[in-house]
Amino acid sequence: MARILEDTKPEAAYCTEQNGTRGAILVVNLDEPSQIPAFAEPWFLMFNADSEFRVVMVPEDLKKAGLETLGSKWK
Repeated sequence: MARILEDTKPEAAYCTEQNGTRGAILVVNLDEPSQIPAFAEPWFLMFNADSEFRVVMVPEDLKKAGLETLGSKWK
């Protein structure tokens, strides 16, 4: 596990329980979706792990989303 974390360099890593099994939450910054396999594959191959990705945004990202335009389009 230490080798994977050293290689992928997440911004934060937390070990936890998830649904009654060992788990981890990693915080990573991806510039594009094609980087996902580089983070997921080591866990799949070494631990046969399940993986879920959650996309989050900082307020600056949300400002770029054009919510005003989207809101008026779908009302």
